[in-house]
Amino acid sequence: MKHGWVQEFAEKDTAPRRFRTPEGKKQVPTMHLIAELGYAVTEEWQVVSLSAHGGVNAVILLPYGDLARFEPTLTPNSVVDLLAASTPRQVDLRLPTFTVSEPVPLHVTEGGINSAPTVNEPSQAEETAGITWMCGIAEDPVLVKVDRPFLFAVLHEETLYCVVRVTDPVT
Repeated sequence: MKHGWVQEFAEKDTAPRRFRTPEGKKQVPTMHLIAELGYAVTEEWQVVSLSAHGGVNAVILLPYGDLARFEPTLTPNSVVDLLAASTPRQVDLRLPTFTVSEPVPLHVTEGGINSAPTVNEPSQAEETAGITWMCGIAEDPVLVKVDRPFLFAVLHEETLYCVVRVTDPVT
């Protein structure tokens, strides 16, 4: 992305880590960041939202298993639900550097993806997180190791621009 991250990845924290491609395991440069990010979890997906300057958000959709198995179950409405579910959470993120190779063909229907709610709207969960912080109860960061194929979405304000499939990161 050509936008700067709100929470910057430190160049010194980039190291080779294992990534499982469809062809096998390989070492890829992987960025590391511990920060408060948007986070959601379902039975099938971990979702991490990274804010960039200019109202842009990048969202990582990491399946709990083989992307080829979980991706066909996605619908425009389920993608919108995943994107809207993120709430602030301390995340220990390991994200490989990558280039985009192939867009995911998601069908946009009326009221579907293009009308996705912003992932930055205050929510009851954010208010709860603020109260938890003020009370001194701290949670350990949730570890998200992006070490297998995943989906990467780019949003600007309330519009989803693209969703791409990353199966083999290339620098």
